[in-house]
Amino acid sequence: PIMDHMPVNHVPIRVIVCAGDDLTVVMPARHALKFTERFLDRFETTFETAIGAVEPLSDLRLSACAGIAFVKAKYPFVQAYELCESLCGSAKNQLERKHSGVAWHRITTSGVSSFDDIVKREFTLPGPNDKEKTVLSMMPYTVHPVEGFCRIEAMLQLLEAMKKMPRGSVRELVSTMYRGHAPADVAFARIRQIAADEGKSKQSFSAFVEALKQLTGSTDNQPLWQVLSGQDSRTIRTPMLDAVELRAAVGKDKEKRA
Repeated sequence: PIMDHMPVNHVPIRVIVCAGDDLTVVMPARHALKFTERFLDRFETTFETAIGAVEPLSDLRLSACAGIAFVKAKYPFVQAYELCESLCGSAKNQLERKHSGVAWHRITTSGVSSFDDIVKREFTLPGPNDKEKTVLSMMPYTVHPVEGFCRIEAMLQLLEAMKKMPRGSVRELVSTMYRGHAPADVAFARIRQIAADEGKSKQSFSAFVEALKQLTGSTDNQPLWQVLSGQDSRTIRTPMLDAVELRAAVGKDKEKRA
């Protein structure tokens, strides 16, 4: 189609909804996250520039959130739109409407519920007690630094690092995460050992680890996990499933749209 023959400095995009503060567009999946990051950043800076000269409002800041549904070209638009609304709403709620951010999901089934339900059903693992849980996601990701959240830029860096890692090893690692921390840490140590034994893989693995540390804030030899502790609870999170799903969505399949 025409979209696949656009100049490299153009983003092939089709606006579906543009009304009030709602904007919905369709584009090839490979452009979706970077486009969203730039759009949200430009949204903030444009508003600040326009309002900065108005003295009573000079300190006012405006943020925006987005949801990205990665779907096949023939997937029903209405269902994809509803998921985008749910993703955007989840990002707004978690960021308390104070910061700009985005959440995404790759649709692999015909039936799709709200994103919060997807997180509870597919990404959340029970802990040893009702005060601890593991979440295989770190959504939403933010445009600018926000305490307790990770930036889109850091996720894009992890995605680039993962491109140089064996796809099978990374997917096996994520699959192991569903069995708990200990099996996942063992699988990660095995990947580390394989990389150490292969000269060409060592540098790629180091870049992968550094990108993970940027997201989780870990400084030890197990950078897979971020631990968030509250007064009465503890949540352990990882960006790995987010990255694997994103990598699958922006692959070589020309039929994928976002």
